[in-house]
Amino acid sequence: MAQERPTFSEGSNDRFHRTRRTGATMIVEKTTNVLSVFSATSRRLGPFLELGIVSVLFLATFALVVSNRNPYEKNWAHDTFYQRYYATAVMAACDRGWFSTDTSQIPELNDFLALRSDSFSCDDLPADLKLLRPNYQANRHHYLFRSVELTWRLRGKISWQGLKPLLGLFCAAVTAAVYGIFRLGMGRVVAVAGTLAFLPHHLIQLPQFRDYSKAPFFLIALFCLGLMVKGPLGRRRLIWLSAAAGFCVGIGLGFRSDILIAIPAVVVTISFFVPGGWRCNLRLKLVALLVFLATFFVAATPVLRLERSAHATSHVVLLGLTNRFTEALGLSGTLYEWSHIYSDPWPAFQIKSLAFFGKGIDETVPMYSAEYDRLGVELLAHVVRNYPADIVARAYGSIIQIIKLPLVFYLLVLVISVFSRRRAIFLFVAVLYFAGYLGTQFQPRHTFHLQFLPFWLAGVGLTGAFRLAMRGLETAYTSGTAALRAQVVEKWRLAVRSLILHAVISTSLILVPLWGLRIYQSSRVAGLLESYENARLVELPTEGVHLGDGLVRIEPKDLLVPLPSLESQELMVGYLVAEPSGESCQDRKVNLTLRYEPGAYHDFSRTLELDLSNDGGTKVFAPVYSREKWNAARESAFLGIEVSSDTVSCLRLSRIADFNQFLPILYVELPGCWRERSIYQTFDDVGGWNAFRKLLMESENRWRRIGSSLVRSYPKRPPRRLEPGPPPGAPGRLRVRRH
Repeated sequence: MAQERPTFSEGSNDRFHRTRRTGATMIVEKTTNVLSVFSATSRRLGPFLELGIVSVLFLATFALVVSNRNPYEKNWAHDTFYQRYYATAVMAACDRGWFSTDTSQIPELNDFLALRSDSFSCDDLPADLKLLRPNYQANRHHYLFRSVELTWRLRGKISWQGLKPLLGLFCAAVTAAVYGIFRLGMGRVVAVAGTLAFLPHHLIQLPQFRDYSKAPFFLIALFCLGLMVKGPLGRRRLIWLSAAAGFCVGIGLGFRSDILIAIPAVVVTISFFVPGGWRCNLRLKLVALLVFLATFFVAATPVLRLERSAHATSHVVLLGLTNRFTEALGLSGTLYEWSHIYSDPWPAFQIKSLAFFGKGIDETVPMYSAEYDRLGVELLAHVVRNYPADIVARAYGSIIQIIKLPLVFYLLVLVISVFSRRRAIFLFVAVLYFAGYLGTQFQPRHTFHLQFLPFWLAGVGLTGAFRLAMRGLETAYTSGTAALRAQVVEKWRLAVRSLILHAVISTSLILVPLWGLRIYQSSRVAGLLESYENARLVELPTEGVHLGDGLVRIEPKDLLVPLPSLESQELMVGYLVAEPSGESCQDRKVNLTLRYEPGAYHDFSRTLELDLSNDGGTKVFAPVYSREKWNAARESAFLGIEVSSDTVSCLRLSRIADFNQFLPILYVELPGCWRERSIYQTFDDVGGWNAFRKLLMESENRWRRIGSSLVRSYPKRPPRRLEPGPPPGAPGRLRVRRH
């Protein structure tokens, strides 16, 4: 017998509860209906909406850069994108061919390239101008220089400020590409919000145009990879996406060579991450790879044909090991360091010291030459062989500092793995690959193009949570809360095994290599440090010149050894050892300064703190480099060792007698208990919500600056002026006019 439906009296309390439940059901029903209508409309008008949004973002960004309302527009500071090399672009714009010239013979051109003037006239070039081969920057960044030349030709004037349309075009392309990447994981509203939040972070890097110019090509190629992985893919779509990726990487090579990092990513994505499994459609994948490589070589052929006389890859990586980047990566130092200053001469000294003392090369090794790069690679191989844990830690530090939310990223990968293992692995590998390699030289002008990742992760997380909540409401509305509870329990039971498996695998892939390499490095470096401790030393005199204020400068003549060098300079190198001299200086700390002649852009001077405590004291090994006869000002020449006069007797200064076995020459600090210390770099900053909140605050503050700039630059209405009216008692009205 069917159960009768209960009835309710008009004044009963049950009716109130039934009405309240009915009202909640009605709210859910209306919300679901509205969302269904909105989704259907969005699907029907989707292509037109996307085109409209992209067009608005593109044009608004372009207008912001081209107009005078950009708060990040600044005077062309020295070498914002290496303007001193642009003589070749000037010659081409003046119809003198793809050549350079001696700018010192043309004062007007010299002032223009030195940024002392904003414009240059081709009429100032002499008719009998001596033309030279273009410099390596013009060949290596061929498309960049050609773009500058074309912009000057179209505007009919050679001017730095005249490059604004070119800068605006690239910045707008970055904004459009980032919106496309955001749309791969979230809806339009969240994608627009994330794009606008990221806009100030790449806009501020625009004046560094040489490094900025690779961003649109890299991001468009990354967008193509995302479309390949997301699917669905037909034969034509995969071929077109492969061609677009190859074209972007090939063109981008002519702007910045580090875009080559995208080539392995494209090959791996086509081979393993397109829908259907890596064993399927092998012939189609092979065709897609061939199309990618063909379009890349076609687009990059003009650049690849040019002679590349300069090689600087190893030099750049060695620069990335300096203390400046160690701190930026959120790492703390240990008993050794590679370099304390970010300056090109420092790795040059290290490489040339290896050539002379380690390889016995008595001839000059020109900076950026093929031999120079070969020795640099050998030096880097030594670093990787002996300090592999630090290299991996720097890659991890780069990932953490870029994504800001490592825990959110980790959980997001695990959740996606439940629905699509292929997409989860791609996200995991892609982020670690693209963000990790930036640890080679971690600074904003190299990393800005990936700073959208924190906003992307937050947007994907919010979008996923919202969609799951709406699905739950729909299930509760159509089938009841009991069905929803049963569905959640069933899916959780199916997902928990996958979550545990993926969590164990991903955690092992991250932590096990670092743990194993730290064990290896500790034993390896401990042996190197023992050789430092037992090195044969030659004591140096500690008598010096009084400078006043209680300071003494010691100028040891036997410290420096000359290196083979050009006639215009004399390079010298030494290895200073400072340690306590006796019992009378216990329980004190001595500040010791290595003083250099300051240069226009850097000062090699640094102050060392020498601990003279009762636990055995500290022994410091400090490299000393000097450039004598460099120019009239003797920039970067080593002047001596400065120490307070009352602590001279506490020091023993020596040099390593034969430091062939200590190459590369590193700064090493050995306290009495150094064997109890960690012999590898450790993490100080592991990101988190505070780092992401700081990023959001930076976006807010920069948008306020943009808004303030827009308000200040908006044309104001002219003030109103009152004209005198008729005399008292006379008819008439007060007239107001504008002027």
